[in-house]
Amino acid sequence: MNKNGYSMRSVFSLFSSDLAIDLGTANTLVYARTKGIVVNEPSIVAINKNTGEVVAVGREAKEVLGGYWMIDVKSREEAIAWADVLNVLRLQLERMNAGFIPSVREYYRVFGVTVERLARAPKPLVILHPGPINRGVEIDSRVADGPHSVILNQVTNGVAIRMAVLYLLAGGRPDMAEAAKGRQGEVTE
Repeated sequence: MNKNGYSMRSVFSLFSSDLAIDLGTANTLVYARTKGIVVNEPSIVAINKNTGEVVAVGREAKEVLGGYWMIDVKSREEAIAWADVLNVLRLQLERMNAGFIPSVREYYRVFGVTVERLARAPKPLVILHPGPINRGVEIDSRVADGPHSVILNQVTNGVAIRMAVLYLLAGGRPDMAEAAKGRQGEVTE
């Protein structure tokens, strides 16, 4: 229990087993057993880069950002040249039994993020990956463990960030979230 009377147990009590949550890459969905889909929002957060303040989330953030948050490129090389950050997504090998790719080796040759491919970029890129990594499939181990990779930080902080975004999308109040955290270094239930 913290000084404001909130504990982690009270925060988690807001959720029940009657909810299903999909924290997807493009959209966040929340399904309630008796009501169907109750949240279907783009997984976007608009942040003021000068202050770090959250300006908007979901559809509102998409509007703030001009409605577009993807670019149209003709090749991987063009995307790498344009980007400051490269978010590598995981090839779900368990779903690839249907023959969508000729082989894992072919996928890596065509799409894999390698040191050689990144060496042709005009500037160093920050490397992200949500994990778990299929090394040698979507990303080379030298890239995943390299100096520009923040993958371990991303994976470590991913659950807390998704919970915060979901809280805001569901109409949560930032002041209540702050109160539920307690003081820094204080152990809560």
